[in-house]
Amino acid sequence: MLSTQTVAKISRFLLYVIAVLPLVLWPGFTFPYVTIRTSLFRVLVEIVVVLVLLLWAGGRVQFKGFKRQYFFWIFFGLIIVESIAAFFGESVLASFFGDMERMWGIITMFHIFLFYIVARIFFGEREWRVFFNVSFITSLLVSAYGIIQRNPDFFRVYLFDAGEGSRITSTLGNPVYVAMYLLFHIGFALYFLMLSNGRKIRYFYGAVIAVDFYAFTLTDIRGAYVGLVLGAAVAAILYAFLGKRKRLKQAIVGMFVLGVIVISLGVRFRSSDMVRHTPILGRLSTISIQDETTQTRFIGWNAAMQGFLKDPLTGVGMENYGVLFNEYFPARYYLFAPTETYFDRAHNQFLNVLAESGILALLLYLGFPVLLGWYLIQGYRNKRFELGEFLLFSGLIVAYFVHLFFVFDDIQSLLFFVALLGIIEFRYYGSVVHTSVDAGAVHRKKTARSMLVAIIILLALYSAVHLNFNVVRAAGYSGKAFLSQDSNESIENYRRALAVNLIPSENAVLNFSEYLIGLSEKQGDIQAQSSFKTNVVAAFSEAEQALLREIEKKPNDVIFYVKLGQLNNTWFLLDNEVSHLSKAIAYVERGMPLSLERIQLYLILGESYVLAGESEKAVEVLEQAVRLEPKFSATYYYLGRALLTNGQLEEAYDAIVNKAFIERNYHPENNTIAFVLAEEMATAGEYKKMVMVYQYLIVFEPRSARVYSALAIAYVLADQPEDAIRAAQKAAELDPSFAAESRVFIQAIQDGRIDELKQSAF
Repeated sequence: MLSTQTVAKISRFLLYVIAVLPLVLWPGFTFPYVTIRTSLFRVLVEIVVVLVLLLWAGGRVQFKGFKRQYFFWIFFGLIIVESIAAFFGESVLASFFGDMERMWGIITMFHIFLFYIVARIFFGEREWRVFFNVSFITSLLVSAYGIIQRNPDFFRVYLFDAGEGSRITSTLGNPVYVAMYLLFHIGFALYFLMLSNGRKIRYFYGAVIAVDFYAFTLTDIRGAYVGLVLGAAVAAILYAFLGKRKRLKQAIVGMFVLGVIVISLGVRFRSSDMVRHTPILGRLSTISIQDETTQTRFIGWNAAMQGFLKDPLTGVGMENYGVLFNEYFPARYYLFAPTETYFDRAHNQFLNVLAESGILALLLYLGFPVLLGWYLIQGYRNKRFELGEFLLFSGLIVAYFVHLFFVFDDIQSLLFFVALLGIIEFRYYGSVVHTSVDAGAVHRKKTARSMLVAIIILLALYSAVHLNFNVVRAAGYSGKAFLSQDSNESIENYRRALAVNLIPSENAVLNFSEYLIGLSEKQGDIQAQSSFKTNVVAAFSEAEQALLREIEKKPNDVIFYVKLGQLNNTWFLLDNEVSHLSKAIAYVERGMPLSLERIQLYLILGESYVLAGESEKAVEVLEQAVRLEPKFSATYYYLGRALLTNGQLEEAYDAIVNKAFIERNYHPENNTIAFVLAEEMATAGEYKKMVMVYQYLIVFEPRSARVYSALAIAYVLADQPEDAIRAAQKAAELDPSFAAESRVFIQAIQDGRIDELKQSAF
């Protein structure tokens, strides 16, 4: 049997490995920044917990002092309350197991809680230093990746998401995550810099601060920048009251005043090149309550507050905020971010906790900053913290919670916040929370402990396989499906992902459904190959059943009804079976009460009615959508389509050209409807209006030879031959394959064969 010291060394090593996880990035998986990394974290924690419990069951260690570890009780209480809230919420499965995209939920929160416990058991002063030294090296590599990502031309290395002016995502996949991760490391590096005496190690910490700070400025995350500024301001104010060096106090006050002046001038001259190109200041100067991002935040916050007022004690359950967002979703949201209309987080951690788990959970969560303040104040008074430590930790805590006022926690930021809790508690008490026991000692409850540990080992094995390994498997299959160029192969891999039978299966099902909906662009290939068509049609049936199973897990999530509507509309296009349209209509109508102002539902329903030949109903539905938000341009475009199919040509032209294109500057993603409108205008002899349609399409697609070619024909019909020649020449210039046709066309105009061209146009 391994000695206690050997088990402790193995456990510490595994905890050190956790610090390297931000570098784990494996291509070919869906959500590659999250699934593998979080699964590895959970498995590593589970192994360490099992090792600790084996020592405990064998009577070789005892735990001491947990009663005084107040963060333990806050954390424990929060998980209990969130678990209770989950059983009263929208979906208990979602609350506990989350989804593949976030890998969050109570299960992951519990693993982070376990990380806190084992860190307090095994990490003394030396171990904390080793852990952070490993993490500092990791942060340097994360920063280097981001710096290269931001400057591909300089380094001649082109990484994913690379480009000048883009916010770095580095190995974490989101600039928000990168910002707080680096800010924590800047703070911790400064902490260890203050504690260190050796020249080389101080140079190392200084390099970490410099490199990480530069990378931090490339994230362009305003919430993190505000947090940094306010954290530094709090530290400065505290020093002004507590510091003893008069000149330093004067310098800090001067810097504080200077900072206020610089930020004020930055806001005043926000449009100047100097301000816009100044790191941090340039982004801070753009903060405005009229900003589109700010407006969407307000909408998200309002949904959280409305959800809290609806159920203040238990909320909707962790990982169910999206249900609230849909329920209180206002149509005006489309004016700010029409392509990103789903929030699964409130983008305010405090409101997120409040809406999902109720008022008691929020009060417990607020216990973290309150207790941090208590530890720091008491520790400073009792000389357990030096003034520098007190100021640094205070500023870092303020920065973190200010940042969370504008976003939400991710596993990396929460992990290092927990590390902050652990190191502050260690510094306050000056000890870990276990003691070794003589190997020969026999505990009277050894048998009961052994049985308990055996049960926990079985649970850990179940978790490792079903909650971690299988998630990685499903993510791998989904990744292969997404990357494959062969549709049959993609469908088969999506089937394999579903066959894993994950508990958090939502993303696998939605990815499969979205892929099948996208196959509408391959209708010709599908219809031409009977075996391919048979496979695709079977896949549609499987996806529909999978979506219905998701509804059983989370019945009030409108996204499943949206996908069911789209799926059945696309299915109809493949096999012309009218029953699919009836189902699409029924699904969308079931979803509408869950998100009354979600215009997307009306657009899908309108499409179903158009495909079913019930154009009058389509017009009625889309007119309702227009009334929901008259300023939203896309609705007029699709209303125009319904009016076209209903034979209301003038009304269709007014909706598409006047209302969508001219008044609201709408740029259609798919110009098919506009082409059909132009052709109908030609049939009706409205050639000037036909020209107008194509002229607007040229504005939206200035590099489209197809549009220029169609415009040339429209000019001929409108008796504008010179314009027709120029349009034909432009089409040939943009695409050489149009050259021969353009030469014949132009020659016919020059030969005076206009009437012949007009006849051929029809």
